[in-house]
Amino acid sequence: MRDLMNLVENDYRGEHLAPDSAGGAPLYNLTSNEIYPPDVYSSVGHSYYGEGYSNAFHQCMSYKGHPNRVVTIYRAVPSDLVRPKINVGDWVSINRAYAKEHGVSVLNGKYKIISMTVYARDIYTDGNSLEEWGYDPQPYISRENENRIRVSLGMLPVEQARAAAAARKSQS
Repeated sequence: MRDLMNLVENDYRGEHLAPDSAGGAPLYNLTSNEIYPPDVYSSVGHSYYGEGYSNAFHQCMSYKGHPNRVVTIYRAVPSDLVRPKINVGDWVSINRAYAKEHGVSVLNGKYKIISMTVYARDIYTDGNSLEEWGYDPQPYISRENENRIRVSLGMLPVEQARAAAAARKSQS
């Protein structure tokens, strides 16, 4: 068995790849890439998609349309790693307790939890669990593009949506 002190980052990543921007949905828009249908944000969303993930579901809802909002992500890693860090492509969670459960079960209780503050635009789900995300950092999203995202998610009042459309048209 390899000495845990000599592990490299890919040795403890897991057997399946974490979702990323190419095919997953970012925390701020669960409907992206058709990962979740639009009703995820409706009054039935919690009963359809939040069962068993109540805390994670409510946390996800608070990030709707806010790609530049910060979020803390967590990951369980082998306890003997020296200076572990969260790497691009790692599986992470937005729930510390879930990361702890992972450490207990998958790492046989020999784990530590590491965390990092990232943006909602940097983590992606494949729709299997609101507790599990892939870390894939993305560039800053401008205020104008953030407003477009909110309009597409039905978040801006009509007058603000019209003003945003007029501003885009005048810049063309």
